Amino acid sequence: MILHFSATVQLHAARDGISIKLKFMGFTLYPRKKKHSAEEQPSLSDDDFEDELEDDIDSLEEAEDIADEQPAEQNDEHTPSAEENTPSETVGEQWDGEPENDDNPVLEEDKKKDKKSKKTDSSKKNGGIRAKIQSLRAKWEKYSPYIPTTWKLFRKLCKAVRFSIDDVWIEEGRVDAHEAAVFYGMIQAAVTEIIHKLAVIFTCKVKKCRVDVRWAEDHIDGGADITVRVRPSTLIAIVLCIGIRYPFIYIGQKLKKRKQKKALKNNNQASAEPV
Repeated sequence: MILHFSATVQLHAARDGISIKLKFMGFTLYPRKKKHSAEEQPSLSDDDFEDELEDDIDSLEEAEDIADEQPAEQNDEHTPSAEENTPSETVGEQWDGEPENDDNPVLEEDKKKDKKSKKTDSSKKNGGIRAKIQSLRAKWEKYSPYIPTTWKLFRKLCKAVRFSIDDVWIEEGRVDAHEAAVFYGMIQAAVTEIIHKLAVIFTCKVKKCRVDVRWAEDHIDGGADITVRVRPSTLIAIVLCIGIRYPFIYIGQKLKKRKQKKALKNNNQASAEPV
């Protein structure tokens, strides 16, 4: 009986912000109220406020004295010397003056090796793509029997969630009357389409929904109060249905594979026998 009571989520969205409340059997589970006592709040006294201006002035004067005592030779530490300005000797291979031979057998072998490596790389890529396609096919064959039952139970789960649009309002306005009318039509069409999509997927009930227009002023504002209800007993029932149906599907697939293997063996034996 307790699980048959609906858990409600109240959603409020407007200019003042977004707030969410979770209630079950009349008790607010989220957000929880925090109790503040007068003893926990610390009291502020005059001793907590200290004027540290004199200490800051003393520290600045000490820093200036230390900077004046430093020798001026530190500025000349990084002056470049004559030895540093001399150009560095270049180390590298010298050209003997002999012309390069274009018909070098080593270069031809390298070119052949590059061609072979390119061919092997392309073959590896093709083999990797084929392996990926085969793995995807195997996964599809493995999980495809579970899709119909999963889809049916998912639709039941969505229909178990009940939306109640308590109050949704939108106000818009434009200085130009034509723009205001066009904008009003666009907003109204968008709101009706969203509600229609919700009603198709979930169980939706509309209590109050309006779109207003203001003439001769640029204005837009809105708010929404929505309540979502779901019974824990319904969720548990759907989970139990999944836990019962999936093992039967698994066993059926195993039996089907065994039958296929037996049929293949019988066909191979019949083809191997002499006529």
